[in-house]
Order: sequence, then structure tokens, then C-alpha cells
Amino acid sequence: MILFLLLMIGLAAYVNYEAITGVRDYIRAREFVSVQAQMVALKIENRISGEGERYVKIVHVRYCYDYGGRTYESTRVSIFPYIGHGSLARFLSAARLRGSLITVWINPFNPNEAVLDREMRWGLVGWVISTVLVVIWAAIGVFCTIAL
Repeated sequence: MILFLLLMIGLAAYVNYEAITGVRDYIRAREFVSVQAQMVALKIENRISGEGERYVKIVHVRYCYDYGGRTYESTRVSIFPYIGHGSLARFLSAARLRGSLITVWINPFNPNEAVLDREMRWGLVGWVISTVLVVIWAAIGVFCTIAL
């Protein structure tokens, strides 16, 4: 039974690592400042979702921006890396056709660190909470079984 509990904890930690990292980055990114950037390259990839039921759009973009008299380049799209970017893909495609600048968010203390989409994915927060509750439930079940 203890082995089952350890397996559940390990699985929850593995699955939630990216989500927890994204939440941490979201909190940090609230301190970032916005700058205008020029898109250098844009590739939009259609992938089948994990459930295999629908396609999700994954954005690959490279952009340049100036800050503090220097020019920087980045490819980071989102603080949550493995999430579909459907509306962002449409926005970037339209901006590229118009040749317009895009807004990116940069860390003013480390301008090499930039991100295009710093928004929270609230569904992931729900996922983290639900898996933590499952692990707690499993722990209670294991300890109650051992106590009997």
C-alpha cells in the first residue's frame, strides 16, 4: 500500500511539474514590462490533442525587440509551454500579414527573458488542485487501511 501511495505522489509530481512551473512563471511575469517587437519568423503547427479528438495549434515564433539601447531576440511563446495557442495563432497570422509590431513582455532586470503570452491558464490550476486532492485521498485510504 505504501508503494501505491509513493507511486501516486511521484505520478502527481511528474504530471504537475510543468503546470506548477507555469504558475510560478505567471507570478514572476506580472512584473514584466511590455515592449513592441518585430516578428522575424512564424510557424503554426497543427497537432492532434492528447485525447486524439481534435487539433490544437502550436505556435513557433521568433521576434526581436529593443530595450535599454540593445536589441534582443526570443522564441518563447507562453509561460505554459505545452498548451495550444489557437487565438494567439490567429492574432499572429493577422499581424504578420499586416506587418505590424507585436507586444511582448520582458523582464526589466534580465531583458533576455521575454514571453509573448503571459496569461494564466486557469484550467491547469484546476488540474493541479485536483491531482493534489487525489493524492491526499489516496494517502488517507492507505493510512486507514494500514490502521485497520
